[in-house]
Amino acid sequence: MFSLRSTVVFLCSLSWLSLMVASAPAGENQTPFKLNTKKVYPPDPPSSLNIFMGYKYIDKYTKEERVVDFTVSLFDTLTPKATKNFQMMSSGFRVVTDPKQPDKVLDMSFTNTAVFKLIPGVQVEAGELFRDFPFCLYGQKFEDESFAVKHDRPGRVSLVSIGPDTNESKFIIDLQADGSPEKDNVNVVFGQVISGIEDLVNAMNRVDVDPETFAPVEKMIISYTVVDELKIADLDVQQAQWEKDVAAFEAGDKSKGFQFKAKSHNSKNNQRLADAAYAKFNHPVLKIIILFTVLGAFYFGMKNKEQLMNYIPSKNHESSYRTD
Repeated sequence: MFSLRSTVVFLCSLSWLSLMVASAPAGENQTPFKLNTKKVYPPDPPSSLNIFMGYKYIDKYTKEERVVDFTVSLFDTLTPKATKNFQMMSSGFRVVTDPKQPDKVLDMSFTNTAVFKLIPGVQVEAGELFRDFPFCLYGQKFEDESFAVKHDRPGRVSLVSIGPDTNESKFIIDLQADGSPEKDNVNVVFGQVISGIEDLVNAMNRVDVDPETFAPVEKMIISYTVVDELKIADLDVQQAQWEKDVAAFEAGDKSKGFQFKAKSHNSKNNQRLADAAYAKFNHPVLKIIILFTVLGAFYFGMKNKEQLMNYIPSKNHESSYRTD
């Protein structure tokens, strides 16, 4: 039979073990994606269009609904048709489906459409307006415009392709740290995520995905798109300068290149730490240990009830020591 001292030691040991489990990782990869700020990339083409976007998803660890925000810069001087299509789908427009019924219109927009394919750490695909039916501003498909920009860095935005000149509204955002060179000369790059790529990669790692279809298990959508059109008068001049800078870069002049800038992660780290704490204290092993600790405390408390009562002060005990 356990003595009171052994009971206390046992319960303290269980409590210590619970704390140890709570401080251990909960099976989640806690290392966030960070951009390589030292690598120098070829310069990007000029742009007069930025698209602010958000992907709404369900966090598989906390089960909360969240939105990750990012900004895409479009290469309108190099890929004008792809850019125009993306701009129009982002701003939204109305299509008359029957000339005889002008009031019968269809709203066309990326907003609220599904993010239909995700390979965490590799790529995420969206922009499907009609299931299993290709659609774009020019009909069902349009031609490849340029393969000049390569998939050499994370955040490249390119068109989904099933063969030459089969572009439509569906697009890919590359999530790989070193890009996807296998897509070069296959998928047309028409933009770049210029803000929020780290947040996007980390968020996509928190989405539960079907291992066979790579479709998000929970519904995931484009929650919003906002078009910011920049007033740039000399785009042709900037395009010519970009071509010169690319040539200089390829000749060895790294000063013409591009580097990602480091950013503050304070707010994101706070959120990540909160998520980590939630995951740790909802660890199944921890829950089992806490359950057995409570049951153990109750059992040994009942077994040693009389001994424990001697340590609990009462009014009767207090009155027995009075001398007046």
